[in-house]
This record gives sequence, structure tokens and C-alpha cells, in this order.
Amino acid sequence: MDCLFEVVGEVTVQGPFRGPTDGDRTPREVVMEGVRFEVGQEAAGSGADGVMVREFLYDRDSAAAGDGPPELVAVEGMLISFVDPACATGG
Repeated sequence: MDCLFEVVGEVTVQGPFRGPTDGDRTPREVVMEGVRFEVGQEAAGSGADGVMVREFLYDRDSAAAGDGPPELVAVEGMLISFVDPACATGG
């Protein structure tokens, strides 16, 4: 099934992004789980069907200190809704 969607708004979610740390998750997986949770909350609160992430914003200065990769400080994206409601439910 082909699904069309429309952009219904813009969203910026500020970090820090933290997810569950149990199990064998890498630090990257923990951060990405936090991102999915936070943008999902924004989508649910707005009534959108989902969020299409457009950009990850990093603190480049944190990497310059030599403590590892840059810190993810925000995520920007678009709130989307499906034109055909059957697409939102996978039907």
C-alpha cells in the first residue's frame, strides 16, 4: 500500500536524550531510544501520526574537549499526518 502524508507542523525537541540503560544497549542505542520517545511524545501531543526527523543538532564544543563524540542537544523535524487514515493503523 502506498501512503501519502502531509506535513502539519514543525517540531524541535531539546535534549538531553536518555533511554533505558538496562540490557546490552550501547550508548548510541540509549540516546536514540530517548530521541524516539521524546519526538513520539510531541507527535502524540499534537495529534499528528508521526514525526519525520530532519536534523540532529550537536554541541560541537563538547567534542573539542576531547571527551568523545559531540553531544546531541536537539532534534528538528516535521509533524506528519497520513492522508488515508488506514495508513496510520497499518491497514
